Amino acid sequence: MKRVKYLKIDRGRYNYQRRVPKHLQPLFEETTWCRPCGNVTYAKAVQLVVGWAEEDDAFIDRMKDPTKFQSFKTNKRREHEDSEREFILPPTENYVPIVRIYGDLISPELIKRPFWRYAIQEIRLLDYLRNPAQPYKPELSTLALLHK
Repeated sequence: MKRVKYLKIDRGRYNYQRRVPKHLQPLFEETTWCRPCGNVTYAKAVQLVVGWAEEDDAFIDRMKDPTKFQSFKTNKRREHEDSEREFILPPTENYVPIVRIYGDLISPELIKRPFWRYAIQEIRLLDYLRNPAQPYKPELSTLALLHK
């Protein structure tokens, strides 16, 4: 019986598993592409895996062209930046907008400070919440309100 390329069988489940080419790994931040085939028969799994392999082969061939590679890289970066720039509240005179950065809600006043100082304040707040006997700094109260 001939082995099907990129078909991985693990405890009766079928998966498409393929290494990401070295030049594409920084874009995807992973070393393997894995897709489950679902609850299907072996014949259907082979059909799915062969189709996915053809699509990925075509994609890898397109990425060998430097202009297409650069445009894909630019689009991927823009998607990432757009997801990071998600504003929760619009700016007005009455309240300050809160920005979502890496999943955390952060006030713009905190963004003006270097991130290492923000991290130190965050750690001090967590230490205070763990041990209230420590001296507490009032400027951290805004962080406490943001995280509630």
